[in-house]
Amino acid sequence: LEADFITPQNAERRVPLEFQETLSGGAHAHTGAFYLEWKIESYIVHLRGTAEKRILKNVSGFVSAGERGRGAEMRNETNIFAILGPSGAGKTTLLDILAGRSTVGRVSGDIRVNSTPVTPTTMTQIAGYAPQSDILPGTSTVWEYLLFHANLRLHPTATPAEKKVRVRDIVLQLGLMKVVDSFIGDEYTRGISGGEKKRVSVASELLHKPRILFLDEPTTGLDSTNAATMVGALAQLGLQGTIVVLSIHQPRSDIFRLMERVLVLSCHGEMVYSGQTRTLETFFRSLPYIPKIPSDLSLADFALDLVIK
Repeated sequence: LEADFITPQNAERRVPLEFQETLSGGAHAHTGAFYLEWKIESYIVHLRGTAEKRILKNVSGFVSAGERGRGAEMRNETNIFAILGPSGAGKTTLLDILAGRSTVGRVSGDIRVNSTPVTPTTMTQIAGYAPQSDILPGTSTVWEYLLFHANLRLHPTATPAEKKVRVRDIVLQLGLMKVVDSFIGDEYTRGISGGEKKRVSVASELLHKPRILFLDEPTTGLDSTNAATMVGALAQLGLQGTIVVLSIHQPRSDIFRLMERVLVLSCHGEMVYSGQTRTLETFFRSLPYIPKIPSDLSLADFALDLVIK
């Protein structure tokens, strides 16, 4: 049942031909090779008259979901790519560009999956996107909301039983079983907590089994414990082979250690660093004009303080 869940045999796949092999168990899927890379040369928006403003410049990144062997978790291979930067640096703009969402400006650059250029339409078919604001119906239960999304997003040939099994699996995967029959809640209806709402938003994007998941500041508005729980759930998704790309603002040290790769943006939308998280400290120490990193300050806070100053 699980193998043929989204697209049963003899059913037409929704994804483009060049990605069918990767997403349906072909050569790439057999070896576990799946990666996302990009190089955004510039992103320019038009202001009044003939004025223009550059939001991003020379921003690149790479994240892969390779074959997960024994000890992957100990090696911090979580497939999580974090975009770090101060407010106004262009984190959400970069996520929107990568996820294929509509943008008002002019993009110059290249986005590839497994060395194949992807269009915005293709990206929306193979990826999920969870916005910063939780847009959820307060008077629906968690189960009703996810089952409604399953009816809309899963393949038309999927049976009602298959859709319910898929919703159940996602609920178990994200630890939502204890609130599955609770109202989501809003300003008029008492419901689940903010951290649980974030996980419900992520669950709705995981129903169609995306290989890439984009999240815009998933820890915003959460306390430290719920933020750690949220990122821990995303790390488990990464360990299972999903590429997770998220923007984050001032993460705790234990949360930052779960990020496999990080992109640090300056206040002007320029790339300061892009690479493995474990080499970020070495990069800063190699620069002679950078002050010594205080022992009582987390690396993420130091990086943010540095780019702001």
